Amino acid sequence: MKYLLTIIFALIYLAPLSAQTSQNMVSLGNWHDPTLPFNRIRYNDVWGYAANGREYALIGSREFVHVLDVTDPNNITEIARLNDAPNSSSTWRDIKVYGDYAYCVTDVQANDGLQIIDLSNLPTSAEIIYRSTDEFTKCHNIFIDTTASPVRMYAFGTNAAAANEGYFAYSLADPTSPVLIASVDLTNNGQYMHDAYVVNDTMYGNSEGRGLYVYDVSDVTAPVELGILNNYVESGYNHSCWRSANGKYLAMCDETTNRGVKIVNVEDPMDMEVVSVFRSTLLAPNMASLAHNPFYLGDSLVVLSYYGDGVQVWDVRNPAAPRRLAYYDTTPTGTGYVDGAWGAYPYLPSGNILVSDEITGLYVVRVNDFNSLPVTYLSWEAESDGKNSQLSWSTSEETDNLGWDVEHAVDRGAFAPVGFVEAGEGTYAFTHEVPGEGLHYYRLRQRDHDGTENLSEVKTVIFAGGEDQINVYPNPARAGTDVRLEGMPFETKWCLTNVEGTIVLKGKGQTLGGQSVAAGIYFLETGGKVLGKVVFVE
Repeated sequence: MKYLLTIIFALIYLAPLSAQTSQNMVSLGNWHDPTLPFNRIRYNDVWGYAANGREYALIGSREFVHVLDVTDPNNITEIARLNDAPNSSSTWRDIKVYGDYAYCVTDVQANDGLQIIDLSNLPTSAEIIYRSTDEFTKCHNIFIDTTASPVRMYAFGTNAAAANEGYFAYSLADPTSPVLIASVDLTNNGQYMHDAYVVNDTMYGNSEGRGLYVYDVSDVTAPVELGILNNYVESGYNHSCWRSANGKYLAMCDETTNRGVKIVNVEDPMDMEVVSVFRSTLLAPNMASLAHNPFYLGDSLVVLSYYGDGVQVWDVRNPAAPRRLAYYDTTPTGTGYVDGAWGAYPYLPSGNILVSDEITGLYVVRVNDFNSLPVTYLSWEAESDGKNSQLSWSTSEETDNLGWDVEHAVDRGAFAPVGFVEAGEGTYAFTHEVPGEGLHYYRLRQRDHDGTENLSEVKTVIFAGGEDQINVYPNPARAGTDVRLEGMPFETKWCLTNVEGTIVLKGKGQTLGGQSVAAGIYFLETGGKVLGKVVFVE
């Protein structure tokens, strides 16, 4: 017997635009030296610096930190390439700037320790004035907390036994001569910390698969755990985060494919909550995107560097419903989520954004219009009536709107238009007749009169054929609770698999016992056929 499964799940990813490199964002210039050493990647981290009306980028490559003048992005000039460590070559470099000094570390293949670059003589020159391997030779990430007095620099993921699963903290009272003030071992309280964001004596630590740990570091030698966020929806390798200016929200990335970016309410560290999960893929309906590093701009925007998807800017004024505002794809011909944008720096006075692509170097990009969203959606839904896909949406505001192309794709296929709906009074509907069995994706391509286009989030509808319908509810469901499979014959066996294809639960009949199922996205299968997604949230 065949069944019809109706599961509607909002996937906030956008656009397979294989021929479209950007939306509402333009590249002003690119710097790349193809003669630099290459081993899977050529470039890594990027940071920025500005002084005396000029702007600079510091980008890491396998062997150097490159100091570039980007004041005129159409004429980027390299001022220095620096490294005092002999025979140094690494995939990982991390760079931060405080005052007129850049602080640089390297992980895994090198023995660089901590190096400091004096930037005060730019644009004439830049030079390394300090190198120390006293505490560590390798370090994955550093963070500088300018709200502390004196300013503190933290080092995470070092090869020093004393703080490998913890951190070193340094006073930058003299920025040219860091003084070690704390060596903290978190073996029994969080363990290895991959990265962290620190502000006003609060540390948000990214602790790999163990989740996000929040500490009070007012006594930097004795951090006090304030809260833990783990077992959250679409959890993976907890990699990086950045807090909003108002302190209410955190943008958080899990460096695992097919994991969305999270906006987390962190007002109460003892009761943190993921308020939204969003993803972007320019290879849709391939949804296995991988965001690397997030940066908040004030309270309303998040800038992201994406493997395979370039740099993106998201409007998060409504934290529960982020919307993509702009993007520039640094790998428009890519077919996967391996190479691409490693880092971004959105804090230059000009408003230009620096982006480091692992293969093609530094990009200077700019958002065309921060108020470019021409349509404000109140709703956007897609569901099955048993035979057809019924799409509906409504708006609260429209500016210069011509209408919408309704676009459709099947799993692993490309989007194609199936109809056009003209702009009207704010309430719209469209029927896609008899799309057939399987997983179907829908999105709206909104068109302005001037030719500008904007893409909605993607919705899915699943048809498995036949006359009987299986309703899965609640979906999403709370982790640890049961889910009903209404319409599933009692004798029918089913299984639940995770995104890697591993079976996590088997059963039969109409009750899916979720007591042992962690938060995440799963697939319901019966008879070797995937019926659809079942989502458990924390």
